[in-house]
Amino acid sequence: MRLMNEFESLKRRFDIDTDTEVLPLAMNLETSDYYDTNDGEVILQSEDLEELFHPIIENVTGLISKQAVRTKAENKFPISISQASLGRLKVAKVTF
Repeated sequence: MRLMNEFESLKRRFDIDTDTEVLPLAMNLETSDYYDTNDGEVILQSEDLEELFHPIIENVTGLISKQAVRTKAENKFPISISQASLGRLKVAKVTF
């Protein structure tokens, strides 16, 4: 449970300025690039987290785009979605 709570916190604070995050998880493994045996921590680089979050962000922006297209078909006013920064992941401004 602690791992999941820490991961939830990590997701919320993921930022472009953060190079490395650690999660507490005691495992019977040797120390490596992804695990610190002494501290019992999984080590995640920001690139690892970006790979994890990117498909989710793409899915969400795709759903928003589909919704915007359907709304535009029913409404004469254009819809503008402003640029947002989600950590290292950028979402560009789109007008429908």
